[in-house]
Amino acid sequence: MSRLRTYAPMARQSDKLKQGEGEFKAVYKVVDQRSEGRCEFYEPGPLGRCPRPARDHHHLYKPRRIAHHPGLIVHLCRAHHDRCEWPYKRGRLVISLYGGRFVFAIRFFANKFAARDEPRPSTG
Repeated sequence: MSRLRTYAPMARQSDKLKQGEGEFKAVYKVVDQRSEGRCEFYEPGPLGRCPRPARDHHHLYKPRRIAHHPGLIVHLCRAHHDRCEWPYKRGRLVISLYGGRFVFAIRFFANKFAARDEPRPSTG
């Protein structure tokens, strides 16, 4: 009868991640101060800024390790952060930068490939 091997559990974080943890926390602290603890989602019109408390940091670009800068991270409530992952058929929240400001848009497409084929607006 053979026995299954048992392995030691892996560490939750690598040593490399632990070394850079202080820098990450400092950037998140700047983002938290900018947002004042409220969701940064903004909708033009009478609603304006979302009144809910912010819970999640959303990185605009991946990989997150390289694009970890306060200008590329937006502080969102759980509902708006989840909406960033919705399928395009249901209406995905897309956040982009335009002139140094966050621009929020709900985008509807048949699938993610149709969304990639749409031309992007020029920034200049």
